[in-house]
Amino acid sequence: MFPNAMNGISEVISELKSVREPSEPIKDVIWKNISLGKEFETIAREGIHKVLYTYDPVAEKLYERHIHFYMLNDNPDIATYYIVGKELILQLECNGIIARRYYKKAK
Repeated sequence: MFPNAMNGISEVISELKSVREPSEPIKDVIWKNISLGKEFETIAREGIHKVLYTYDPVAEKLYERHIHFYMLNDNPDIATYYIVGKELILQLECNGIIARRYYKKAK
């Protein structure tokens, strides 16, 4: 599918941003120096999270798991990133609901 997947994914991970609503005190959250397989705590749009990134080289997919501190007993939110053809697909899953976003490289 894509031989150097981790190079591109590492660049994306190092600059992940979550833009907050204008009325909230923190406007941008930037996560830097994220390590695959190492859980970390962070502030995001919905509050404090435990986040874990893992990569499956066989499936060529990057997984992002969020556990919300205010919902510790709930199922975690799972985001899966993978490439099909020339599109990056972000699949979001929470409580059995699945949504997909499709991204194409800008020219």
